Amino acid sequence: MTDSQRCVRCGVCVTGCPGGAREIIGRRRTVADCLAEVRKDVIFYDQSGGGVTFSGGEPLMQPEFLSALLEACRAEGIRTAVDTTCHAGRQIVQRLAPAADLFLCDIKQFVQALRTIRRVDILPYNRGGLEKAVRLASAVNLMEAEVPSLDAMAEIAEILQGYGFEVRIGG
Repeated sequence: MTDSQRCVRCGVCVTGCPGGAREIIGRRRTVADCLAEVRKDVIFYDQSGGGVTFSGGEPLMQPEFLSALLEACRAEGIRTAVDTTCHAGRQIVQRLAPAADLFLCDIKQFVQALRTIRRVDILPYNRGGLEKAVRLASAVNLMEAEVPSLDAMAEIAEILQGYGFEVRIGG
């Protein structure tokens, strides 16, 4: 058990746990460390026209680090995207959104509170752009994602219905 009043998240309990039940998740990284990882995939970014996406738990929880990383990527000509819930102060969002080439905001946290939205249409992934993508770049694998099964679509619909939406599959 952990006494949350006394825990300072130092990690001593990990080495001292006789059953090995504790572990530290994650690693401390510098901007240079992360940029070295990002550079490993530059050939794929160049071939696909894509770039690196910062997501995970919530990238805006470390705004100074994210800002420095976005700046480092831009200096090297690496395109960037930030995938976020925007669960941060307005100033952080306003500062970081323009620093990324693409800023994706997952809005399902507050869409349910909007009284004007009653129905959500779930559209399966459309592979219709595959032929065009192949013409644009011979090595594009981005369009090879599988169309979700009907069971997967029904599961997504059930989740959204739990938020109180009327859901229609297929638009």
